[in-house]
Amino acid sequence: MLFRILKYFFLLCIFASIAIVLVFKPSPGNPNRIITLPADYEPFAYYPGYSGPHPSTLRRPQETFFFPIRPGETGPIQPLFAGPLEYPFMCRSEEADLGQPLVDNQEGAGIKIYAEDGSGNKTKEVIGYSKDCSLKTRVWYIYKHKYTHDFNLWESTSKNIQTITVNDRVVNYVLRVEVGTINRHPYVLLALKGENEVSDRPEASNWNKKLIYYFRGGVGIGKRQGKLNLDSILENLEEQLALGYAVIHSTANQTSNHYDIWLAEDTALRVKRQFIALYGEPEYTVGIGGSGGGLQQYLLAQNNPDVIDAAIPQYSYPDMVTQTN
Repeated sequence: MLFRILKYFFLLCIFASIAIVLVFKPSPGNPNRIITLPADYEPFAYYPGYSGPHPSTLRRPQETFFFPIRPGETGPIQPLFAGPLEYPFMCRSEEADLGQPLVDNQEGAGIKIYAEDGSGNKTKEVIGYSKDCSLKTRVWYIYKHKYTHDFNLWESTSKNIQTITVNDRVVNYVLRVEVGTINRHPYVLLALKGENEVSDRPEASNWNKKLIYYFRGGVGIGKRQGKLNLDSILENLEEQLALGYAVIHSTANQTSNHYDIWLAEDTALRVKRQFIALYGEPEYTVGIGGSGGGLQQYLLAQNNPDVIDAAIPQYSYPDMVTQTN
């Protein structure tokens, strides 16, 4: 018995050491992987497991954040009901070509944020630190090229735009892209550009009134923001976007970033609220995604029917216990 306890203790020490290296060791392309912990961080704090009623029987609290988040504004940091924030928390917005996160403290907690020159390049001057990795909400447009079939940055003078038929009308295949952070995780909203919209006030004339929530898989232990992969979303759901569906996603709904289903639900509800505040209520919301993305759909359908109305789980498995064995 003692031997078994010692064996597990040493294994735990090895895994903890690996985790510390992974969190704190800088990579050649991203020196900001060095994270300084907040002064009040308690590495050995005890967090008891959940012992309350089944989540499906609980009423979720009323929203406290005012939606929509406008371009240039920031989304909520503290989740509505998913519990306290955990640290360290690795920012990954630069890896996703979204730039540095916002400065949120001068006490040295999180990653260093550098001043930028007139061309947007980082200098060596540290102007503060970011421990919660927030980004200002931004909007841009992309279009499908008629001949190369690539998505390019759209401007009013863009030519050779592919056309599609939506709501019985032929329109240009131009998408509005909105990116920001909600609950510290990057989110994205994708929908066809409306006939008369401006970037801060989207218009739903080319939306078919149906919404897709995209879930992604993998296995992660948390403590990182996740890397928003817009190219992958476009590749996987390009056909649905061309049919007029809107698509929304958050890196909090990718289980390779964390396996906290409370946080996944909390964030999904808020991302959906952001979309509804801009476009209106959908006729229905369907989830799609594989592996851990399928598991999220099963649990969300069980725990809170307000998130998705239908689910398309892919590459699913029955339960974690069986999978582990």
